Amino acid sequence: MENMDILCCPNCGGQFNHNDIELNCLGCQKIYKAIDGIPMLYRQNEWDNSKDDVTEKIRSFYEKTQFPDYDDFDNVGTLIEKARQGVFARLLNEQIPSKSRILECGCGTGQLTNFLSIANRTVIGTDICFNSLRLAQQFKNRNNLKRAHFYQMNLFRPCF
Repeated sequence: MENMDILCCPNCGGQFNHNDIELNCLGCQKIYKAIDGIPMLYRQNEWDNSKDDVTEKIRSFYEKTQFPDYDDFDNVGTLIEKARQGVFARLLNEQIPSKSRILECGCGTGQLTNFLSIANRTVIGTDICFNSLRLAQQFKNRNNLKRAHFYQMNLFRPCF
């Protein structure tokens, strides 16, 4: 497992002992599984009932509706072409130096994470939706993008 130097337990902030299928927190002893190469570091919010927490509603929606989706014919070439046509990804690509380490929170299906990793950058994409992350990981694996990494995480309970 990679990026262990910056990961921490979203429950207590502790460090991990790990193997390819799970991370074990040395602090609170919580065990987090990795499914399809994606560490499942999602922790629910623990807010009192006075706070309207829509996190689970959003998570549920995106588990059913992954966006943006990949087309069956998408590859590195089509991903680069899509990015060049849009302003945001193109400008990011021009401004972020090679060998940078980037964190994208709310990466969805990981198209930006995968795209930015092409130029010799380590890019970490996080999202609450496992089904979106699974699409991101599948594209990464199909296209041998070694510098893109995906983690399931709640933005309000970060694993960094």
